[in-house]
Formats: sequence, C-alpha cells, structure tokens
Amino acid sequence: MATYYDIKGQKVQYLSSDPSPVVPGQIWYNSTTSTLKGEINIASNTWSTGGTVPTVSDGITSGGGGGSKTAGWLVGGLQYPGGSENKSWTYDGTSWTAGTNLPQGKTNMGSTGPQTSGLLWGGTAPQPGTTTFEYDGSAWTSGGAFPSNEKEYPIGSGASQTAALSMGGRGDPPPSGNTAVYSYNGTAWATNPHSLPTAQYNGAGDGPNTATWIAGGAGPSPSTSAFTYNGSSWTAAASTNVSHTNLAPGQGFGITTDALVCGGDGPTDSTSENYDGTCWSVGATMSTKRYYGGSGASSAGGTTNGYIAGGSTPTTSPTHSDATEEYTKAGPATVTITTS
Repeated sequence: MATYYDIKGQKVQYLSSDPSPVVPGQIWYNSTTSTLKGEINIASNTWSTGGTVPTVSDGITSGGGGGSKTAGWLVGGLQYPGGSENKSWTYDGTSWTAGTNLPQGKTNMGSTGPQTSGLLWGGTAPQPGTTTFEYDGSAWTSGGAFPSNEKEYPIGSGASQTAALSMGGRGDPPPSGNTAVYSYNGTAWATNPHSLPTAQYNGAGDGPNTATWIAGGAGPSPSTSAFTYNGSSWTAAASTNVSHTNLAPGQGFGITTDALVCGGDGPTDSTSENYDGTCWSVGATMSTKRYYGGSGASSAGGTTNGYIAGGSTPTTSPTHSDATEEYTKAGPATVTITTS
C-alpha cells in the first residue's frame, strides 16, 4: 500500500494549530487537539446529524445561542422534561457539554455572539423581562437592562457582546411587531437611529453590525421579506422563495453576501435558502422539520457553515427535539480523520 509520503512526496505535518490557508488534499496532525486532519472538497451544500443535547431527552425549544459549528453555545428555552429554562451547554463540533446555569430562566429571547463573548436579552421567564446576560464561555454575568417593551422574539445579530443589535420584537401586551433597533456596546443598550423599514419579530438575522441581514418572521403574518443593513441604512432585499416564520431565536446565519435561513412553522418547515447578496435560492433540505430552533450560528456571522439545535416539529401535536443539525457549504472543508 502506498503511503502518504509516496503519494504527496512529503511527510504529514505536525502542527500546534490548524494551518491557514489550506488546500484540498492537504493532511496534518494537530498536536494541541491530538487529531489528524485533512482538507477535502464538499461537492454540494449539506445538512448532517450533530450531537444530542444532554439532559433534555424530550427536547428543547425557543432557547438562545450563538458561536460556531465547532464552538457553540445553547441556553434557556423550554427544556423537557422538567420545564426548566436556565440550563446551558457548549458545543465542540461533536458533543454538547453542560455549562453554568443562567441566574434566571429565559425563553423567546434575543441572542448573538461567539462562545467567549455571547449576549442574551429580553424574552420571557415566564413574563417579558428586561434582563441582559453576558457570557464568557464559562460564566454568566448581568449586563445593561434592555430598555424597551419589545422584549419577545427580537432578532439578534452582532460579532460580539460589545457590538450587537436587537431588531424588532413583540411587546407586552403583544402588538403585531415593532420597527425599533437597539445597539449594545458591552455596557448599555441605546436606541439605534436606523429603524426597520417594517415591523418584524420572530425572524432570523445575523452578521456583524455593518453587514447585517434579517429574513422571514411574523408581523403579523408569515413573511417572505428580507432586509440588509450596512451600519447606516436598511435596504429591501429580494424576497425569500417561501415564508419562514417562528424562527426565534434565529434559524439562520451568515453575512449579507453569504447567508442562510432555514425551517419554520408550516409547509416550508424543512426548506433552507441561501442568499448571495442579490437573490435567495432554495438549497439543501433539513432532515428534521423544525421551528423555534435553539440556535442557528456561525463564526461571528462570517460564513454559512453553522448549526441548528433543538426546536419544535410542526404537527397538530408538536414534539420537541434534542438533536443538532450541522450545515456545511459546498467547497473546501477541514475534516477530522479517524481510523474507524
């Protein structure tokens, strides 16, 4: 049998971190993680099964989260069995690990940020609240109070807890939606002068504050509308091909030139769509129909590689999921090589 050296003319590299850039066919050993890795080319966009969320065998729905497919976080929501709303977990790309509990339960909230700089605000527990929590990957601390009545189902985005946006939302008592946008600087919330063009809540959104997008949601009916934000103004984007509603806290990830929205409540509950900055195109179908997915996330809004965890199945008697689906975009991808 030919060896890697025979084929490539060089030995497998022994590195303390993954190299960058890499090319398809390249193989290396990461001594920090003790894993053999390689670069392959993915032929088409795909969804695949990820890790199961522990201790919630009957599922989790309407939880918050963020991070990336290999460094994610998930928290709150309706957690079954027991109905707890304060547990949290972290994800390493393979399995979920129990983390520190929230100081108080939350569901139907806004969330954004990577695993070491997460942000959680608004929501209900069980009543609408103004509390904000910041996450450093291990502990939760109180942040600035959310200033408005738009506490339920806000759409969140931002690269970190020091540069986040809360868009739209539904107040108490529930109106059909709001147009207000708020900015968070790591200490306090402030009214953003650039409101949404139309009232919106319960949709998906992501991206850094200068490349933010939102799509789908309800306000008051299922929507195919989408908008992009460049830091100074909102622009109407092409409509999605199907409506995506009840996505909170956000079944979608990416930036304005490379975004994905998926699932929802209704006949389009397993459809995912990709946005290239100009139009939406129907992409790979999710294996699990779900809405109120626990998290759709990317590396701080930088790529459409991401994950969805938990959620509810749209049926006459909804069930709740403890499963994770991971999304991989077509093109070069780094994989772990195993001998099994």
